[in-house]
Amino acid sequence: DKPRRNITTITGFENGFDISKYINERIYMFASGEIKTITLKLYDNHAFEYIDEWFGNNAQYYKRNGENFAKVTVNEHALIYWILQYFNHVEVIKPLETREKIKSIVNNLFKKYN
Repeated sequence: DKPRRNITTITGFENGFDISKYINERIYMFASGEIKTITLKLYDNHAFEYIDEWFGNNAQYYKRNGENFAKVTVNEHALIYWILQYFNHVEVIKPLETREKIKSIVNNLFKKYN
């Protein structure tokens, strides 16, 4: 009944809709929530495998001072759940607000299971 809006008028889709990018940014299919660029520190080879599996070409790898890092652009809420699954292999470095959210969840888990 209503006319459709051109997708390029929607924030975040100014250049059209890229289904691959959309899916890579929304792991666990969380459609709502903020999309952020997250910097991850990688602790072992498994971290590379997990990031490749989940983020594919969305991951940008780099080395600094002999340590491995990756940047991914992803739904923050979904990434927090992902980090809890792979915490032995990766650590969120930036943004600090995301680190604080993870810290709060881990503290609540500790209280619950201690």
